[in-house]
Amino acid sequence: MTLLNAAIITGIVLDFCQEPEKRLRVGATFLKAVIWLTEVALVMGIASLAVYAGPAQMECLKRVLKQLQKIKSDLNLNNPFAKTEKIKSIIMVILLMWVVFVMIMDVVFYYPQSLEDGTITILCLHLSFYVAHLLWWLAVLRWALTVETVHGAAAAINHRLQSLRLPTMKPAPMTLEEFLSKPRSISTLLHCITGPALTAKTTELGMPNFTYPAQLKTQIRRLALSHERIGDIMRQMNETNGLLLMIILMTTFMKLVVTPYYMLIYALDGERNVVFDVMLSLNWSLAILAILVLTIEPCHRVHSQRERTEVLLRQLTHVAPSGQLNKEVEQFTKLVVLNKPRFTPLGIYTLDRPLMAMMLSGITTYLVIIIQFQKLSHKL
Repeated sequence: MTLLNAAIITGIVLDFCQEPEKRLRVGATFLKAVIWLTEVALVMGIASLAVYAGPAQMECLKRVLKQLQKIKSDLNLNNPFAKTEKIKSIIMVILLMWVVFVMIMDVVFYYPQSLEDGTITILCLHLSFYVAHLLWWLAVLRWALTVETVHGAAAAINHRLQSLRLPTMKPAPMTLEEFLSKPRSISTLLHCITGPALTAKTTELGMPNFTYPAQLKTQIRRLALSHERIGDIMRQMNETNGLLLMIILMTTFMKLVVTPYYMLIYALDGERNVVFDVMLSLNWSLAILAILVLTIEPCHRVHSQRERTEVLLRQLTHVAPSGQLNKEVEQFTKLVVLNKPRFTPLGIYTLDRPLMAMMLSGITTYLVIIIQFQKLSHKL
């Protein structure tokens, strides 16, 4: 990573030493130079954090996967969302291949100019910037896949709660002759006489199966423990990835302002290959927008599942057939209400859809202001 940063800095210095008309990426004007240097600094910061803090992040990832495995074993889950997770992984690979293709097209975009001005060496040094950009994408994909795994665990807990609150938890209506006609063990019959709190639930085959309140009580305790473990996982991920996520969002915000602006300039420039330039800028804008979505949307899905847990518990309170079971559900509800961790990097902001909407509105505002100043400068 040190050699990569050195190559990027060397390319910037050599490019800046060229004449303003022959500069490859720095730009002929002061504003373009400042924008490019800021973008390079932020991308280098993301890549450096992703590499230098890689061991700590891998340790955090191992702990997260180990705790998720404990949740799966405690709840005896068969991962009903395995097919969905496989589809998500395939989508991530396709996105990564698309970004690599966009980077290749960006190199093709600058190749004729570098060949004409004799700056091939500078272009080769700038290839290290694309490597840093690829590391940025890998860091975002790792974060998105990890959060989606947490979302799968939270969804599995809600799926189990959903099965507990079904109406079939209530005693199935049947006559004494119907109950006695079915084969039952002697211990089950004795328990029906001594413990009238016997409840029924539906098995996978749709047949009523009898479950004792003690079993339901143990299952609810396991769900509460798994829910608390997910909260610990979220706190660990906040502590490990806080600074990295902040720089990622800062870079995303800046690039989503600058890239559409350059796309507009290319569209109004009649001396260039307008179609290629506009399509390249459009693909870059969509790629950066995908980074924004991959960073925030999985976190919003986890928050939604944890909020749904509280709703399911409140519904389960009215369905619980015994006092002890009702008390266990109330304790679980208090745990959910009083303990609401969220993905909040450095404790500054929450990764949720309102943040995404706020960023998009700010990007639109700054873009309109830049376009107005551009029109004013043309008139002057």
